Amino acid sequence: GRGGVGAFVCSVEGCRASFSLKGNLKTHARMHTGAMPYKCNVEGCGNVFRWKSSLNHHAAAHQRRLSKETGVGKAVAGSSVL
Repeated sequence: GRGGVGAFVCSVEGCRASFSLKGNLKTHARMHTGAMPYKCNVEGCGNVFRWKSSLNHHAAAHQRRLSKETGVGKAVAGSSVL
């Protein structure tokens, strides 16, 4: 995390973040690059998100809306990685 000691260190000047896992550094890099690799698959939506958790929260909103409109328990709200 921020200022912690880890083998994988962010290379952005002034950042100081380091991580014990390479995947966590890759995830952190989105903060600097603005990458938004998670896309909503609901037809006509097209929203994109930086974090998978944000997509999951968004997909749940589609499910709630569809449940109210149709009375069906689950929508077809999925995710994809760009």
